[in-house]
Amino acid sequence: LGSSGIFAAGRSNLSVVNGVIRGWGTGIYNPDLTDTDSGGLFHGLQITNNGVGVQTARGARFDASIVRSNTSYGIFATAPGITVTNSTFLDNGTAIAAASQALIESNHIEIPAGGIGVVAGNFTTIRRNYFGNNSLTGYVTIDLNTVDYVAVVENRMKANLTTGGSGVGLVMPY
Repeated sequence: LGSSGIFAAGRSNLSVVNGVIRGWGTGIYNPDLTDTDSGGLFHGLQITNNGVGVQTARGARFDASIVRSNTSYGIFATAPGITVTNSTFLDNGTAIAAASQALIESNHIEIPAGGIGVVAGNFTTIRRNYFGNNSLTGYVTIDLNTVDYVAVVENRMKANLTTGGSGVGLVMPY
């Protein structure tokens, strides 16, 4: 795993459509460098076997893609306002790490042992997703431990545990 498949740091409105990105340190590297940078459209992609699948800028839209076996993050967004819809996430370290004001909707997310489905920032909506887990231990479906004002609505969570085991469906702040 080396460098980036697509390196577009600080580029606004980048669009990557219908492709395969495999075997990089970071599949698509498109983070914000200034407060005026904005993400683009990522659609119809297969992003597999990278360290980080996609690191993206504020306002990016990610749709209808398969993100699989990325060792760190499937999608990693440190800036607000990303949208992730209608995609499949399989066996990533963390499927989606989203900063504030994100929309995560209608995705299929399978979580491996020790993995996390979604880590969300403040004012995020997590709606109509399916979360599955075939691990016997150490997974977190949705981690909201350090945030406020998050809507988690109409999601399905299934552990698939047959002989006990441990994991957490929803981690909330106390």
